Amino acid sequence: MVLVTGCAKSPEPPSEPEPEPAPTTAPAEANSEEALDLGSARMLLDTGEGPERALEWSADAGGLVSCQHFHLPEEGDYLWIRLAESAAERGDAGPHVDLDVCRVSAAQAPGERADYPEMDAGKHGSRCGPEPGAAVWWHADERAFNNGAAGGSECRVSLDWAEDGTVRGRFACEGLGLHVTEESPGGSAPPLSLRAGEFACAVEPYTLERARAEAEAAAAAE
Repeated sequence: MVLVTGCAKSPEPPSEPEPEPAPTTAPAEANSEEALDLGSARMLLDTGEGPERALEWSADAGGLVSCQHFHLPEEGDYLWIRLAESAAERGDAGPHVDLDVCRVSAAQAPGERADYPEMDAGKHGSRCGPEPGAAVWWHADERAFNNGAAGGSECRVSLDWAEDGTVRGRFACEGLGLHVTEESPGGSAPPLSLRAGEFACAVEPYTLERARAEAEAAAAAE
């Protein structure tokens, strides 16, 4: 009888672990969560004609980031937020965003955060409705775009109102439509969108009486 013995196979050495893939986040994206300085704003603008553009405006660079609170109930308990490329003519001299936020005291107190539903564009100030809401406007080249009637666009506005009187906000709006009036240019334009909007400002108490007085003084100085 022939005895056949098998040769045991030596165990293979353990394989080296595969290296973890390098992170793909671009440096600009990695820094996108950095807190804004007061008096600063940034957003992405998509006009529907070409790639979206990143906009960054600040008071230090000659822009305007203003938050004025018309606190009286008959004035809408209304926060008017203007973000502008240029501070000239209170922001009217160049591209700018207006965020109209009504009944802010009913939605939040200092130290609280609130999300505001979309409201009819143009119903701000003394025309504010009884419930909190926000509207979004984009102005450039003598044209204005807004969210129209409530539900006409996809808009989100949220505010963090600190106890020290500063506000940090976020906003985004898809499908802002061209606003046409007798005074504004006619024609047509595709809807535009504002995305990843952020701003930081110090809230300034305001009244309609003060606003009128400042407007009259500016007109007299011209």
